[in-house]
Amino acid sequence: MSIKGKVEGISRFVGYIIILISIVLEMILVLILLDNLILNLSLIFITTPAFVFSILLKVEQDFVVKYARIIFYLLIIEIIIPSIVLLEFYVPGFIIKFYLFPCSILLLITCWHTSLTLHKNKKIIFLISSVGYFCVNAPIWVKSIVIPFFSVANVYLKLTVFLGIILIITAELIMKKKGLLNYI
Repeated sequence: MSIKGKVEGISRFVGYIIILISIVLEMILVLILLDNLILNLSLIFITTPAFVFSILLKVEQDFVVKYARIIFYLLIIEIIIPSIVLLEFYVPGFIIKFYLFPCSILLLITCWHTSLTLHKNKKIIFLISSVGYFCVNAPIWVKSIVIPFFSVANVYLKLTVFLGIILIITAELIMKKKGLLNYI
């Protein structure tokens, strides 16, 4: 990579790290916001395995890579089971509002996982999950107006995610224009 490409490469990596930090901060912020032990445990049970699976795929652990499809299907089942259990305890309207949080975090994990890819299909997933993340968060922003601390923290968090995504996209567009980046 030339010196010009290194600057854009560093910009992509910084965006990647910003999104990674945002995932952790968003999980912490949602746990603070939810004041119910069952909902907190459900959130942890839904989002943490997906995050760990994504990290293990990134570091290319042999077992995880070899059985990625099976593990992915097990994760989907693991996400569905708390959904069914929670429906028994809470009003469906409340559960729909609750599931905006895990959906938001799962979209952010998907965005992070596919952010540095060179494959066109995964880059499309990155863009769709980025847009989906902000669309899912629109109702959360409206709710957060009621709680001032959450509102300010939520706005800062969304701005950092947006910054990370913009850094990655801008760096890739510059690299593509210079002929330093070709998608597979």
